Amino acid sequence: MRFTKTAVAALVLSTALLVGCGQAPATDATQDEAAVEQTEPEAEPEPAMTNWQEGSFYERPLPEIASDLELLGFELTDELYDDSDPSGTYTFFMPSFQGTPEDNPVEGSDETVTIGLTYENPTFAEGTDERTCETLDQEVLPTGATIGFYLPEADSSEYEAIARSVGDAVGLPAFTDSYVGDPFETGRVIGNFTYPDTFKGQEIESMLIISSSSNPESLPNPDMPLFVSYGPYLSDLA
Repeated sequence: MRFTKTAVAALVLSTALLVGCGQAPATDATQDEAAVEQTEPEAEPEPAMTNWQEGSFYERPLPEIASDLELLGFELTDELYDDSDPSGTYTFFMPSFQGTPEDNPVEGSDETVTIGLTYENPTFAEGTDERTCETLDQEVLPTGATIGFYLPEADSSEYEAIARSVGDAVGLPAFTDSYVGDPFETGRVIGNFTYPDTFKGQEIESMLIISSSSNPESLPNPDMPLFVSYGPYLSDLA
């Protein structure tokens, strides 16, 4: 199996949402013809898309994705810019955000979900050195997206069953390839499970990845150190 180091990232940008508001004047001719204004309650803003578990949700420009994610209970947690590639070929912008969506489909997982967007060789607004969600090209589509859940620690012999359980919960197809082992010889066992996918109109292979955190105290819930993530990645430079 070929291993690709896919960065997890995500963001939340607020956009203006229309709310309905009307006025209904009322008059009473018997009481000094006084006009009484009645303001209708503001309509609750609703996301344009709610299927944050699916790749199609992320086939949109950043402001649209971010606005819907915010309405679904997520908030921006990081904006990482990585230009450390020694060859200078790749740079990455990887914002990430977390939330506690009401429709978390993975039974037994922590309520916190992490979502990431990756932008490969991103472009930013001219005249600024800032590398943030606001200065990122607002029309570009993500190179990839990752949706991650936190589960209790488990032995690596259980990874395949966990992968299938999570895959079924979020609607992934059958896996076409699987690997559980220590590919980098670091003493850290990883589970990689490949499945057919479609992203931005192209058929691709995506991965569900299982790994255990080496620093559980940094997680939303230290008792849930097993990170299970999946999502599409379509490199523009491949």
